[in-house]
Amino acid sequence: MALKLNLYKKDDLTKPVATGDDATGAVLTGMAAGTKVVAGDYKATHVDDSGKLDESEPVDVPEFTVPAGS
Repeated sequence: MALKLNLYKKDDLTKPVATGDDATGAVLTGMAAGTKVVAGDYKATHVDDSGKLDESEPVDVPEFTVPAGS
C-alpha cells in the first residue's frame, strides 16, 4: 500500500491539479517564477492507491514562492 499525495485548488476539491508522493512532492506546472502563492490557495490530501483507506481530510498548503526554473 502506497500513499499518493493529491494537490487541489482551494475552490475545487474534486480534481487534483497535481499528484505525487511524500518523497518527491507534487509538481505544479504553468506558474511563472517568482509567483507568490498565499497559504490556503491549495489543499493537500493523501489517498491510498489500493483503495483500502479513504482520502484524508484536506489541509492548507503553506505559502510559497515559485522558484526559478519551474
